[in-house]
Amino acid sequence: MATFKTTSRLMGIVPKTGSGVIESNGQKWSHDHVELHLLQDLDSDKGALGQSTQIFKLQDCSANFDRLKSFVGQPVVVESKLVTSGKGGSPVLTVVDVTGAAK
Repeated sequence: MATFKTTSRLMGIVPKTGSGVIESNGQKWSHDHVELHLLQDLDSDKGALGQSTQIFKLQDCSANFDRLKSFVGQPVVVESKLVTSGKGGSPVLTVVDVTGAAK
């Protein structure tokens, strides 16, 4: 599937790791990602003004959290792709990488 790149400002990162079992049904759960809080321009072509913060997940917290710390508050290039579940329904925008933007 094709990827595409956008430039945003990384406003914050939150580590999300852990696992457990849901008491009511015994189902196991786990998290291993970094929440990316990205400031993005609204679409001025559609008459919008300003910016909005959106939250995306980047998988593998241990590989990415320390690497992204220095980018907080800075412009970054976000590489994303649309992923489908294979069961129908709408595709989900999934972040696959974040790098510093050229100055």
